[in-house]
Amino acid sequence: MAEPERLQLFVKRARAEGLSVWAVDGDPAMVLPAEHSAAATRARAYAVFNRQVPSTARLQGVQFDVEPYLVKGQNWSDADMDGHYLALVRALHQSLQDDVGSQGPALALDMVVPFWWSGRSALLANIAPLLNGLVVMDYRTNPENIYRFAVPFLD
Repeated sequence: MAEPERLQLFVKRARAEGLSVWAVDGDPAMVLPAEHSAAATRARAYAVFNRQVPSTARLQGVQFDVEPYLVKGQNWSDADMDGHYLALVRALHQSLQDDVGSQGPALALDMVVPFWWSGRSALLANIAPLLNGLVVMDYRTNPENIYRFAVPFLD
């Protein structure tokens, strides 16, 4: 983290205004097995920040937007991609667990997925226990489409 003092000040000001602040991170390459350790290290850095600042300056959580289908040159099957994604989520979750021991995670962990992953029920079921929330990218303006794409996740 380049400027923790500035982040601490920003979070304090935002919280004083009734806002919560989340770190948002992510890169499609994080899904590559060779990148899992670096991604977990980044997650751990947010947890370390939270542990070192007063409660009034703590981040609420960290949200990772990792879109593995954007990694160029990979000819993965859906099962391979899902396996790499699940391994990444496990690494992120574990990095937050390890950082604080038995006191529970230092930060909430959310992941962002596209609406068209609604059919990946096995993947979603496997990541659900590791997350505090799931954000679905459903960038639509037509109310019927918004509803149609959201319902599988809400059900």
